[in-house]
Amino acid sequence: MPIESCSSLVRWAMATCLAIGVFGAGAPARADESLDRLLALALTDNPEIAAARQRWEAAKAQEPQARALDDPVVSVTEWDIPSDLNLGDTAQTWYGIEQAVPFPGKLALRGRIANLESEAAEQGYLAASRAIRARVKTTYARLHRVQREIAIHREHQALLNELIHIALARYAVGQAAQQESLNAQVELSTLHASLLTLEQQQQSLRIEMNTLAGRPDDPLFFGTAEIDYRPLEVAVDALEAQALGQRPEIRAGERMVAREEEAAALARRGWWPDFAAEVSYWDVHDGPNRWMLAGKMTLPWLAAGKYRAKIAEAAAGRTRAAAEVEAVRNETVSLVRDAVLKLNTAQSLIDLYRGGIIVQAEQGLESARIAYTTGRADFLNLIDAERRLRDVRLAADIALADWAERRAELERVVGGDLP
Repeated sequence: MPIESCSSLVRWAMATCLAIGVFGAGAPARADESLDRLLALALTDNPEIAAARQRWEAAKAQEPQARALDDPVVSVTEWDIPSDLNLGDTAQTWYGIEQAVPFPGKLALRGRIANLESEAAEQGYLAASRAIRARVKTTYARLHRVQREIAIHREHQALLNELIHIALARYAVGQAAQQESLNAQVELSTLHASLLTLEQQQQSLRIEMNTLAGRPDDPLFFGTAEIDYRPLEVAVDALEAQALGQRPEIRAGERMVAREEEAAALARRGWWPDFAAEVSYWDVHDGPNRWMLAGKMTLPWLAAGKYRAKIAEAAAGRTRAAAEVEAVRNETVSLVRDAVLKLNTAQSLIDLYRGGIIVQAEQGLESARIAYTTGRADFLNLIDAERRLRDVRLAADIALADWAERRAELERVVGGDLP
């Protein structure tokens, strides 16, 4: 093959690498794009968290309403209206005020029910915050993985470009077949196609991160996502105890159990009558004025079936709430064990890759390069060695990202950050 043709192939390969590099250029890093900053943005600006907080605020406002008496009723009565409906010729005008008063203890029970609902709503807010926090960390880990895959692909593009140079040089002096350089070019084109997919994934993750951070209308952003790998020595029993004591979903369920118990007590107290007191001043137009005092009482015993049904409803509600919180407890234990298992597996894989597999793959590629350069191996062996190194490096970064995701999920389940 003429030297001019070899040069053309080299220029084509370098142009391909340059085009891919320009296409995959990421946005410049910004100072406010650290993981801690993104978590802070999500906590203050994420609409899901804001909605959960407002549900809590609304629930808190229910307690003073539940403890308050009904509004007093003021009345004006014209007594003994003549047949011509002349209101100026009535015999008496009554001015009254009436106040309903529940049986003692009912208002306190209603207040406790509202307070427990407020505490459950607070735990709902905390659960929403933990869920969004875990999603931010998970998205950040996935972004790190995609960015590392892009970086590895670009590094291997440069490596393949170098291999193309070697193959073309050997072909120019008749020591290799043209097919060898073509094989490298096919590998280079395959990397190009993979990069297109990875760039799309990176943009999608940036959009997702913007949405979680509460700023979906911002331009796509993000510099380089970094994962601080610190192997964890986690005791499953301790984590289970922490999760059962701190997980907001469990705390919310416990509040609802207590709420149903208070509701049952209120239902039982429904058998007791409520009262009302009325005071009226009578303006007697043709005689001395008068006062009137009236006391009223409900008769709940006449509607015994209604109150028995309320008591049965409250008992069923308490049983349901207890079953639901027990289900959340069982789920929590299962989630902790599963997350710990996956976390330990990811840590083992990371240690395995970093402990020797990557080094061995690098040594294998160097050995294949030397063997090919000295004519002791064919070009396909060299390409296979390059592909093995790339796959191992990608697998190592996938394991690291998976470790970060499992850690985020474990933190969500236990209801607090891990050390």
